Amino acid sequence: TWNDGEPLYQMIGSMNLVGSGQYHDRIAGLVYRDAASDMTIELNDYRGNGEFGAEQFAYQGTNKRFRVDIAGESVQIDDLTFATEAKGTLAEALTSQLLESEVVLNIAKASTPAFSMRDVQLDAKSELSDNGETLDISFVTNINNITSATGNWNNLALAIEMRRVDVAFMRAYQETVNDAYSADVEEMQEQLQALMKEHLEPVVAADPEFIISELSGQAPDGQFDGELSVKLAENAAAEMVNASGDYWLKQLLAEGYMQMDKALLRNAFIMQLETALAAQMPNQDMQSEQIQSMLNQQAEQVIGVYLQQGFIEEQEQQYRSAIELQNGVLLLNGNSIPLI
Repeated sequence: TWNDGEPLYQMIGSMNLVGSGQYHDRIAGLVYRDAASDMTIELNDYRGNGEFGAEQFAYQGTNKRFRVDIAGESVQIDDLTFATEAKGTLAEALTSQLLESEVVLNIAKASTPAFSMRDVQLDAKSELSDNGETLDISFVTNINNITSATGNWNNLALAIEMRRVDVAFMRAYQETVNDAYSADVEEMQEQLQALMKEHLEPVVAADPEFIISELSGQAPDGQFDGELSVKLAENAAAEMVNASGDYWLKQLLAEGYMQMDKALLRNAFIMQLETALAAQMPNQDMQSEQIQSMLNQQAEQVIGVYLQQGFIEEQEQQYRSAIELQNGVLLLNGNSIPLI
């Protein structure tokens, strides 16, 4: 339902003789109820505006509140803003063409009965190389605060990059996914496997790289941060389409690190040990003084073993692990862990 006398969706725009134009759109505030599924959807007056031309287009939208209630559970999003711009025509975007673009989503607050997030920003960007043969893609997520039963998590950041992705493969992937939209899972997997075999050589030749340039935040028990880079060795043989997993593992090169405050790692081990113990002893009170004392002792013992083996290093108030993968061997702080 929505207010009488106004359309559910309205768009008003204008276009000049050379094909450029602008428009405004609006979705009226509405409430949808489905008694069969005990679901209610509420949208509070969405408004947007955009402009387009022969070489690029842009669009921005805002919504004060969006809420979904299903069988006593609820999700509410407050003060959402959305903005996108791209090099290309609006028609190309609407037909899922591969374009240089940026999408930014901001949410003031998202909440459920169990947790809430404040000041969320998602930024996705794609940029073509000078010759138009590869694409760099980045995803950046920042969350100012998450509040839940486990406590407050603050200043969370995750930045992911995929560099030098083969454009021909990306276009073929989009077409395959669009064509197989109604296919079952097994059929789609077969089509994607065939697609990978067909495009494996140019994908590898483009020298792709996966990067986590930032993973950081303030957990209830301390701070953490890390980085990771994964790419293929220079001699990776793309023509070996049917090579074993062991072969391709040897072609991977990776390096990175993870570090966190001592209390954060210790409590992570306690939580892991408590979960395992609760599964073995479902009727035992996991919060009893005796159990918690035992879990603390076991966590300290585990950390001691890892320190002795060199898998983690102690640095004042933090523990740190540096990782490296080369020729199928994983190194943790220089200590070898064979994977094959």
